[in-house]
Amino acid sequence: MRYFWERYAQEKYGELLAEIALRYDQTPAGENLLDVTDSLCMTRYAEPFFRAHNESASNARLTSAGLTPDNDLACQRRALELHAGLLRRTRTTVAINPLDAMDASAANGVRPDWASVQALMDWAHSSVGLGDRLVLQSTSLDARKGCPGAPHDCYLSTYPDSKGFQLETFYRQTTLFPGAELDLQQSIANGMELGATFVEFSGLSAADASRLDLPALQALDAALRRN
Repeated sequence: MRYFWERYAQEKYGELLAEIALRYDQTPAGENLLDVTDSLCMTRYAEPFFRAHNESASNARLTSAGLTPDNDLACQRRALELHAGLLRRTRTTVAINPLDAMDASAANGVRPDWASVQALMDWAHSSVGLGDRLVLQSTSLDARKGCPGAPHDCYLSTYPDSKGFQLETFYRQTTLFPGAELDLQQSIANGMELGATFVEFSGLSAADASRLDLPALQALDAALRRN
């Protein structure tokens, strides 16, 4: 079995990016391909700083396989170097949140580490040279979250280039939160206040969409475009 923190997996990821660059990176960004998500150092989803959260057995298996905070962050740096070096025009998107850092002494086997992620994003933006080709996204924004609050949301509020948010799934918005259909609009407004240039809906079906206030959402979309 090959693991993302090992050299073999990272070399193969570089080969994939090189092929993407050959096919799509010869024209200005957006003409053939808008962006590529940083997804080398991932587990189940293309959110590279999530491990297994409170699933202690999964975190224990990752630790047993050899994942450590050091080789995790080394993988993150290598991924960003590959994106910066191979994709010269195409943008790179990164989903940010505190890293689930392996720590057998912590509850569930991980501890949240935001400081390392912030330092990594600063480094990728300036020292590696991704600059305005680095697009950052935060997940699970809802009507209650913003800044002050989650440290990565506060970081995004000061980030100078493109940034966006993925909303809580529409199921959670409408099933778990009171007044959720109104809260959906407030969630988008929260993202706009943090400077979002885009907001991603998650788990929205055609039936769900029919329940939304389309004119209000169109007004929010126009405001996002102005950002």
